[in-house]
Amino acid sequence: MLIIAVNGGSASGKTSFCYKLMERIKKHGISVSVLSQDSFYKNLPHDVDPANYNFDEPVALDFDLMKKKIMELKSDMDDIEIPDYDFKTHQAIGTIKLKKCEVLIIEGILIFSQKEIYELADVKVFIKASPELRFARRIKRDVVDRGRNIDFVINSYLRFAVPSYNRYIAPNESNADFTIHNDTNDGDHTLVSKIKIIESHIMQHLNDK
Repeated sequence: MLIIAVNGGSASGKTSFCYKLMERIKKHGISVSVLSQDSFYKNLPHDVDPANYNFDEPVALDFDLMKKKIMELKSDMDDIEIPDYDFKTHQAIGTIKLKKCEVLIIEGILIFSQKEIYELADVKVFIKASPELRFARRIKRDVVDRGRNIDFVINSYLRFAVPSYNRYIAPNESNADFTIHNDTNDGDHTLVSKIKIIESHIMQHLNDK
C-alpha cells in the first residue's frame, strides 16, 4: 500500500486537494481511501467549554490510534473501522468503515508534527495558503458546516490556530516532498494542474513497486 501524507494549515485546502487527487488516481483503476486526522479527535469532556479548549494542539488527538489504523490497512487487513467524530458535539458518535486500498491518503494539520505518522508516508505534500485566505475559509467552513457562531470561530482561530500554525505546522513544511500553493481564486484550474504533477509522481512510485 502506498501512503500519501498531506499537511498544511487549517482551511488551506487539504481536503479538496485529497479528494481531487483521489479521483485522478482512481481513473487508473487503483483503489484509494482518505483517512483524516479529524477522525481521531479525543472526546471533549462534558465539563469543558469548547470555546476554551485548544483543538489545534497535538494532545487533542489520539495519534496512537491513528497510527494503529494505518498499520491495520498496511498489513493487508480487510476494511477497518475508524471513529466517526462529530464537530458539533465534539464527540465520536460511532464508527465508519474505511475500505482496504492500494493507495491511502492521510491528511491533517498536525500530521507532520508526528514523526511516527509522517515517516509512514511514501509521498509527502504540504498545502500552503495565505493566512488571510485560510482565515476566510475557516470562518465559512466552521459556521456553515460545523454549526459554530462567528465569535467562537474568530476567537479560536486567533487564540489557538495561529500559534499552532507557527509552532507545529510551518516549521514542518520542510518534511514535504512537494509544496502546493493554493492561494488562487480561479476555481479548480490551478489546483488540478498542480495535482497532475503529484499524480505523475505517485504513478511512478506505484510502477516501481
